[in-house]
Amino acid sequence: MRKLGKKKILSLLTAVAIVATTVGSFAVWDKIQDTKTASVTINKPIQTTVSDFSIGASGTESGDSMVYTGSTKVDVANVPAGKDLKLTAVLADDSTEKTGVTVGIAKEAADATTGSYTDTGIASGEHTYTVKVSADRADAANWTSNNEVKVTVTAELVDTPAAP
Repeated sequence: MRKLGKKKILSLLTAVAIVATTVGSFAVWDKIQDTKTASVTINKPIQTTVSDFSIGASGTESGDSMVYTGSTKVDVANVPAGKDLKLTAVLADDSTEKTGVTVGIAKEAADATTGSYTDTGIASGEHTYTVKVSADRADAANWTSNNEVKVTVTAELVDTPAAP
């Protein structure tokens, strides 16, 4: 076996370095990176606000009950298609012990017989709903606390159910 001299070792190392550099580099026409930009428009946030909720202080007689009628406004903004507005009216926590009280809510006063109403196909804007509170006179006479009844109204946007 023959020993390599300094010049031959240096030549061999230079040749290896040139080959390694050539293999590890890219030609001018090689495309080694690409970038693409896309945009998205963010929808404005949906807003649901219950306002101007009041119930009249003087009721009307209806058989053995007194009926108190009021109204509430619900303002909805930036509502996407396919949404309904579900409204519920219930006795507030500190009024639940009051027996003989029913609460109703609806768009039309005559329909305000239950505590749940769905306004279908709701659009952005202000909407007014009727709230009715009926109190049985005999039950009200037996209440141990004051005769104040508090009602809570909740408005919630829900998906419109799919047609069968």
